[in-house]
Amino acid sequence: MDGPEIRRLRESRKMTQAELATVVGVGWRTVSNWENGHTIPKNRLGLLRQFFGLDQTDSPDPIRAASEVTLLAELMRRATERASRAS
Repeated sequence: MDGPEIRRLRESRKMTQAELATVVGVGWRTVSNWENGHTIPKNRLGLLRQFFGLDQTDSPDPIRAASEVTLLAELMRRATERASRAS
């Protein structure tokens, strides 16, 4: 489940980001970050799948499906972002 799919599913239910955030127990900015590809909902993926009625086999886990290069790039992006906030 990726960001565009989360957005599509949310919009198909005519929900706001804040409403979906309440359902899965996060803030609306977290949902926005998922939908825009800034973060991955790895610890809420099961709940999202359950809420949207998706089988666990409908689409691969983004962490398992991502290439090593993609994962490393995401880790570097996050580390750089944290470093810039700390300074």
